[in-house]
Amino acid sequence: MNIYEACKKIKPKQAISRKHWSWDDTCIVPTEGPGCCELFVLNRFAGIRWDPKKEDLTANDWYLIKKGPYQGTLKD
Repeated sequence: MNIYEACKKIKPKQAISRKHWSWDDTCIVPTEGPGCCELFVLNRFAGIRWDPKKEDLTANDWYLIKKGPYQGTLKD
């Protein structure tokens, strides 16, 4: 699915990721707050205001993370 579809389907504090990313256990948590999109790596907070590339915005390989950074492992 694309990033728009993924963001519409998630619940609060739920994460999304891309299959194309070569980084293991990396995800984005879109927020409504000033942090914009929070980045998590290996279940640890890695930063705010993730800056997507054009490729990220146009990709169709986004998926929802069943367990997010606050709940344990990121792998489906």
